[in-house]
Amino acid sequence: MKNKNNGAKSPKVQGSDEAFLSWRKGQALNLASIAEDIKTEKKAVMPDIRGMSLRRAFQDLNGLDLHISIQGAGTIIRQSIKPGSKLKSGQNLVVELKTR
Repeated sequence: MKNKNNGAKSPKVQGSDEAFLSWRKGQALNLASIAEDIKTEKKAVMPDIRGMSLRRAFQDLNGLDLHISIQGAGTIIRQSIKPGSKLKSGQNLVVELKTR
């Protein structure tokens, strides 16, 4: 039997609709999980913070679960995580700053 929403085959139900409803609930939870992964993925990429002040960089890094170490003062000249890299929760980021 085909599901009207996405063309996936639904399991055959023997005796009651309870198994079908259970399958549908599981499918909905998986879709919610996928949507959450997509939202997380958008925030899980390291921005390029070189050339920024520390204050501006913190605005861009807000919400990312990073442990940040700061070396120096002034403008950011180096970051330990390459821009565009996928981030892991709790990852360490070292930023080096230099006065111009």
